[in-house]
Amino acid sequence: DPATYVLNNDNSYGDQWVVEFQAGTRNLPRQNITAGGEYRLNSRQDQENFDAGAPVFAMNEEHDSSVWAAFIQDEIRLHDRVILSAGVRYDEYDWGESRATPRTALVLKPVDGSTVKLLYGQAYRAPNVYEMYYNDAGVSQKGNPDLKPEDLEMWEVVWEQRLSDALQLVTSLYDYNMKNLINQTVDPDDDLIVFENIGKARGQGGQLVLIGRFANGIQGQVGYSYSETEDLDTDAQLSNSPRNLGKLGVSVPLPVKPRGIFASLELLYVDTRRTITGNDSDAYLLANATLFSRNLVEGLEASVSVYNLLGETYSDPGAEEHAQDTIEQDGRNLRVKMSYRF
Repeated sequence: DPATYVLNNDNSYGDQWVVEFQAGTRNLPRQNITAGGEYRLNSRQDQENFDAGAPVFAMNEEHDSSVWAAFIQDEIRLHDRVILSAGVRYDEYDWGESRATPRTALVLKPVDGSTVKLLYGQAYRAPNVYEMYYNDAGVSQKGNPDLKPEDLEMWEVVWEQRLSDALQLVTSLYDYNMKNLINQTVDPDDDLIVFENIGKARGQGGQLVLIGRFANGIQGQVGYSYSETEDLDTDAQLSNSPRNLGKLGVSVPLPVKPRGIFASLELLYVDTRRTITGNDSDAYLLANATLFSRNLVEGLEASVSVYNLLGETYSDPGAEEHAQDTIEQDGRNLRVKMSYRF
């Protein structure tokens, strides 16, 4: 009944402090060793939920967290055309989780202008405070402070080929496995939405990118990627995972004064994606245009962008908490950005 509708508000607030350091050796023969560390303090991770005009909050959570990390990497030149890089990073969170993630790369240069990279790595994603603590006093969703990080293992082969002084071709093939995926589900005991580590997935695919950088200042790239993803629990394609992606971008210097003003156009194609109900969202093509200056005044960078230039109507798949299967996204919008370095 529309007469009972009320405006519900979600607010979040965050403050973060980061200290990091790095040291390396540059005088060892055919070898570079780099080591470092990082401490990240999230001094404020607060969330609140309330109905407009309500005398009390449905949720008023105040949290903080911290993580420290250390890493070491060794780059060894086995031959003038062969480099081996190996490293490991260790992260430890104050809420009890820790991860050691190794990464290795073998870089081969069989001929001039050609590079082949064989890559292996492990990574993870820690749950965020929304996934761990968000709730609305038992109306639709509850938190899960016992969530574990998502884990990923990945292999990749990359071939970079210089075609000319201006053109470079980059191709890659990859295979990854993920476990402990953090997914939304409905708890049958109370019918509330909750995040759980219940997913396993595998992805395979590749991409092809042609990059151009010309002497007259014109730059551009055209790329295509294909990805096949699978939910290993259901053997179904992952939701919100497009098989085909395309990108075309070009940047042109304008013949005006002062120098250093560029105009760029970007086209993005996104294939259909499976929704959580098993339907498919529509494919779409977006155009973005930007006018920017790298040094309009010394130290000043500025840009004006129009996103979704043609006003395309498109939607993204929804999630468990949404009434809609797909959610319409922004139309044409204008963004202005300025940054000053000193």
